[in-house]
Amino acid sequence: MVRIFGTFIYVGLFVANSVVFAAQVKSGSQIEMWVRKSGDYTDGHFGHDTPKKLISLEEVASKTSVQRFDLQYGKKVTYRGVSLNQLVADFKDLPSTANLLLLHFDNGMTVPLPVADLNTVDAFVARQIQIQKKWVSDFPDLPKDKEFKDPRPLKFAGNKLVVSKSWHPTVNPHERGEFTPWVYVSSLTGIEFVNETAYFNQFLVATDPLSEAGLGVFKQRCQYCHGARHVGASYGWDFVDPLPVYKQKNPENIFLHVKYPKFDAIKRGLMMPAQTSISKKEAEVLWGWMKGLAELKMKPYLP
Repeated sequence: MVRIFGTFIYVGLFVANSVVFAAQVKSGSQIEMWVRKSGDYTDGHFGHDTPKKLISLEEVASKTSVQRFDLQYGKKVTYRGVSLNQLVADFKDLPSTANLLLLHFDNGMTVPLPVADLNTVDAFVARQIQIQKKWVSDFPDLPKDKEFKDPRPLKFAGNKLVVSKSWHPTVNPHERGEFTPWVYVSSLTGIEFVNETAYFNQFLVATDPLSEAGLGVFKQRCQYCHGARHVGASYGWDFVDPLPVYKQKNPENIFLHVKYPKFDAIKRGLMMPAQTSISKKEAEVLWGWMKGLAELKMKPYLP
């Protein structure tokens, strides 16, 4: 059973990152698509990207109606929209090295998806939802629990990514069925094409086995919500900026923080889902990798 409304623990350590949680929901009636070019992305400005193609969902997502089980709402719902496969197929002149999609969401999440796994995930970008036999563009908010008034429910504006299965190729196998990034995403705002090896090499500041193991933990558990030096997701805290996380939490703190939820998390609007299978060894190598990120320069993106 997917823990859709499970208890959350806090990920916003720093005031600077609270802006992310309070960010206003942007219009999702348009989606940007682009290819990442070579360069240093640690300034967070993405100045090296190719020109962005702006897709109007009003034009491409009004003809197809589907009834699908929605993992987030936990039931079958009727939608109008366009498949993610179709949006990707319509983007021309992709370099042969672009084998990974970075799906950017309004709440700051970034979910990587290998192009080879598009058919398995079979995501649908909904522009409208049918409620009481009427088509509307306002998608219901998603609280984390129905028992309490959630101060930070998940909101959608302009579109909603509909995924029916919890499976994601990089989620830790021991968490499949319990944790999945698909239940926490908001509205899709961008589709970025990258080379998978070059993208993750940005985070591999050292090539020793422990650093590689730490990056593996990040990829399986953290990357959907967190980034480093403004590279990657921004839903949760940045592991380096403004304050290095490894200085704030030791491996034991990280282990407890990830594994066990706070009892009043929903009432307090805390965000991070518990991942109960994390081991102390994983927390140790993750901490060591975070330390390297803070002390060494991250690599440029070189596809």
